[in-house]
Amino acid sequence: MSGFPPENFTDLKLPVVESSGELNKNALQTAKSGGHGSGAVEELDDKLQSDVEDLVDELANDNIEGADFDE
Repeated sequence: MSGFPPENFTDLKLPVVESSGELNKNALQTAKSGGHGSGAVEELDDKLQSDVEDLVDELANDNIEGADFDE
């Protein structure tokens, strides 16, 4: 809404990064499958939803030790 980085944290549809710039494992998990995750973003079609889920898996597995987000 306000650009990137956003002026307000609440402008993000799927916030997965702490204000420190670190990825948040719980937020990534929510973005992938939670009720407030990518499925709740109306603008996403099925293909884009799948792409978001794949990106979340990749970000978690590559950047968070011990993360295993693959199904």
